[in-house]
Amino acid sequence: MITISDILHSHHVDLNIGQIGQNMAVLHLATLLKSDLRVVDFTSFSEGVRTRTPCIAEDPDFSICIPHTRGNCVSSMVMSAGRSVFRDEEGIERTLYLFIIGVPTTMASDYLRIIGALARIFKNRHAERELRSVESAEEFVQILSHQEMVL
Repeated sequence: MITISDILHSHHVDLNIGQIGQNMAVLHLATLLKSDLRVVDFTSFSEGVRTRTPCIAEDPDFSICIPHTRGNCVSSMVMSAGRSVFRDEEGIERTLYLFIIGVPTTMASDYLRIIGALARIFKNRHAERELRSVESAEEFVQILSHQEMVL
């Protein structure tokens, strides 16, 4: 069984995206995977994740977006992640979490399991607060991995 820590490496995490807009953030996080050997066709990969940006609003304080692509542009499942903390139009601090995922066609069930795990992790208010306050990419991946294990 593939786990989050199998596909998400700390050097593919940016916890300080800033307020650059969702499309630019998706492209930035996709670029973190450009030199990853699992990405065999970066152009197709980046185009794919830019066309599928489903956002799941879990809470008034944060949202999760999981742009993804399926196909032969990757040889194995890959993921990058980012976090953006900003103030909305009403001055309320919000956090946006982005998880960019590339999935070979043959790994659809693994993809669905990972998406389900992320959704359940973010339903846990304590886990989300930990992910919001963590300062290092290594800790971010460790928290996700730990939370996935206790599901």
